[in-house]
Amino acid sequence: MRRLMLFVVALLVALPTVAAEAKAKPSLDIKTVSLDNGLKIYVLERQASPTFAALYQFDVGGAADPKGRSGIAHLLEHMMFKGTATLGTTDFAKEKPLLDRINAAWMELQAETEREDDPFRPPDAAKVDKLRKEIDALTAEQKKLIVKNEFDQVMTRAGSVGMNASTSWDQTNYYMQLPANRLELWFRMEADRILNPVFREFWSERDVVHEERRLRTENSPQGTASEAMMSLLFPAHPYGTPVVGWPSDVAKLTHDDAMAYFRTYYSPTNCTMVLVGDVKVADVERLAKKYFGPWKRQTIPPRVVTREPDPKGSAAAWSSSTRSRRCAWRGRRCATGTRTATPSTCSARSWAGSTRRAWTRRSSRKSASRRRWGPGRPASPTGAGSP
Repeated sequence: MRRLMLFVVALLVALPTVAAEAKAKPSLDIKTVSLDNGLKIYVLERQASPTFAALYQFDVGGAADPKGRSGIAHLLEHMMFKGTATLGTTDFAKEKPLLDRINAAWMELQAETEREDDPFRPPDAAKVDKLRKEIDALTAEQKKLIVKNEFDQVMTRAGSVGMNASTSWDQTNYYMQLPANRLELWFRMEADRILNPVFREFWSERDVVHEERRLRTENSPQGTASEAMMSLLFPAHPYGTPVVGWPSDVAKLTHDDAMAYFRTYYSPTNCTMVLVGDVKVADVERLAKKYFGPWKRQTIPPRVVTREPDPKGSAAAWSSSTRSRRCAWRGRRCATGTRTATPSTCSARSWAGSTRRAWTRRSSRKSASRRRWGPGRPASPTGAGSP
């Protein structure tokens, strides 16, 4: 009884303090700036530091990639850093014809190489070689006019921090932090790359995306297992397609694909901007009208999403990697053989269904694996885990 009384007294003493803190907690005074073209900018004034953070998000991501063009949303995110007609080039009037000729040559080359698996109409080797040489020559001429990463250089010299972008299944984000006196520079630079983008170096950047996929997915147990799991959980829904794209799809993406996607989804009605820091709402509204006012709205097509079928029982996904001896989901060392002999039972695994039953199976299979493919024993006859 005494303990109960002490608890009640302590509670009564603490309640006024808790109530006072809750009452004193300031609410976020977020202001909204709306333009006639449908763009909305949310502003939170905070003068604690003479800086501001800026982010804008497009309500589109990998889930909206057209069939056979997976990875286009992610590749477009890369292309948004390649400059404009006035940024990233020393003479756009001279560069533009070269860009057009390079894109045309690549399209012709791609049409030719896509027949590699056609037994009745194989590609013309002489034509392929001629086109590659033409592309190399045109690219060498274009490089003389390109100012590499000029957007990044300008913003870095202005004091930007954390400048980056990201693409998920449902959204694409661009963000950075800048000194407060660079607010107009941010509006000017962002408006320029949204209203006047030039997708230079598209074909080499496509190769960069290939390398990104190899690094984060194909050479990563976690990435490989995650991709397998999503494909297993969403066989019909777009979430089953990786945001970075399937390799065969990425290899076929074109400059026209990126431009068509940009013109379809990068609309002010599909964009939300956020500014937080030492900024004034009046200044934001004035600059937004000045730089983003000419941005024309586009009609966003309705999204057609395939309905996921009802699951019928449990399913399993397997993933192996000879580059790491760790199970992707558990992070434990695998004691199953040499570097070149890794049984599939020690691969990264994801189960959809009963979790308890899945991990019971994993433990039993792993024990069996140790007995059959322990150190010094030959490789699995199935070849699982071979490099």
